[in-house]
Amino acid sequence: GEILLNQGRIRDAEAIISKAIEMRKNFHVENDILALELYKTLVDLSCSKNDFKAAVEYYDYSKKYLNDESYIHNRFYSRNNNLLIALIFSGRKDEANKLIESLYKKYSEKFNEDHIDTIELRLLRGIAQIQSGNHLEGYRDYQFCINRFLAARSEYSMSYSKKQRYRQILESYLTFFSSIYKTKHE
Repeated sequence: GEILLNQGRIRDAEAIISKAIEMRKNFHVENDILALELYKTLVDLSCSKNDFKAAVEYYDYSKKYLNDESYIHNRFYSRNNNLLIALIFSGRKDEANKLIESLYKKYSEKFNEDHIDTIELRLLRGIAQIQSGNHLEGYRDYQFCINRFLAARSEYSMSYSKKQRYRQILESYLTFFSSIYKTKHE
C-alpha cells in the first residue's frame, strides 16, 4: 500500500490496505507491528486526501489498540509529519504543539536550522501557532523558514504523500496571509 501511495495511486493503496486489515481481522492478528504499519499508511493516505479527521481516527485506533506496545507505536508516529498536520487541522493543536516542540528540539540539536526536517517542523509549528491564534509567532516561523524550505525541498525527490504535505503547508500560510490582507483592506 505504501508503494502505491508514494506513486500517488491513492484508491489502489486504500483498497489494498483495507483488504489487508480485513484479512488480518479475520485471522485475529490485529495488534502487531504490521498492523501498525498499515494504520500509519492509512494516516498518510488520509492526509494526502485532506481527510484529517480520518487520519486522527486511524492514529487513535492504533494508539489504543497497541497501547501495550508504546515503544513500537512511538517509533512509527513520533516522526510522522503527516500526523502532526492531521492533529493541527482536526483541532488537536495542543497535542500537535507538544509533539512538534519535542521533535524540533531534537532535530535542531541533531541537525541544524537549515536541515529540511528542522525547517519543516518549524513551519508546522508556525501553522499550529496560527491555528491557536498566535499569529505573530506563526509569522516569525514562516519568515525564518520559507526561503530555506523552498530551496531545500527542490533538492529531494519526494513521495506523493510528502508533496501533498508540502502543498498543505504552503496553502496554510497562503490562507493566513490572504486573511490578513482581507482584514487590512476591509
